[in-house]
Amino acid sequence: MRKFINKITITLFVLALFVFGWFWTEGYGTFTNNWYGKTIEDAVKYGYNIRGRITGMGGITGKYNKIIYTVDIEKKKKLVFYESENELLYKDKKLLSVALVKKKWNNKWIIVRQAGTLPFERPEEYDEAVGWFYLDMVYFNLYVGINYDENIDRVTVSGEDSVFYYYEDANKNIWYHITEDSMYLPDTMKSSYDIKGYDKSGEILYECKKR
Repeated sequence: MRKFINKITITLFVLALFVFGWFWTEGYGTFTNNWYGKTIEDAVKYGYNIRGRITGMGGITGKYNKIIYTVDIEKKKKLVFYESENELLYKDKKLLSVALVKKKWNNKWIIVRQAGTLPFERPEEYDEAVGWFYLDMVYFNLYVGINYDENIDRVTVSGEDSVFYYYEDANKNIWYHITEDSMYLPDTMKSSYDIKGYDKSGEILYECKKR
């Protein structure tokens, strides 16, 4: 009788571990509310797909279009740049958005952070040569931008070169810069940044600085 009870106890314990692991790695439950998917694209699309369908999870307003490119980050993380739309913010415009995804041990991908809406075509009310935004990506800080002036050949953030990627569909150079430094000063909401755009000769065509 005792052996039978022991077998039942072990079986229930293993089953409990299985259920616990399933809830944990699926990306929802008591421990995390991360959006997830079997592929990177599924994870990125998740927030758009649930919009208005699941109580308590508002999802993302707008429409997901496609992944533009990905950047490998250490420890099974990827930075994903993708194209989206949001009629509430920019009517009839394609937008640049970004997500950080992380691979779980069961090969599913979860969203760590997902944000950003920058139009590929410069808005009429915006006359700057560069558009950009800043994001806290949990593991690092990120600057992302689009060059609206085709003569800009190089962009620096606090004196360090950003990484360029030419997006053929939009005929625009996208750039990003990863840093450990926050844009916000310690213990305040005041910001500090220094972004410059140069042409091939080294002339500054764009400068946005705040100390």
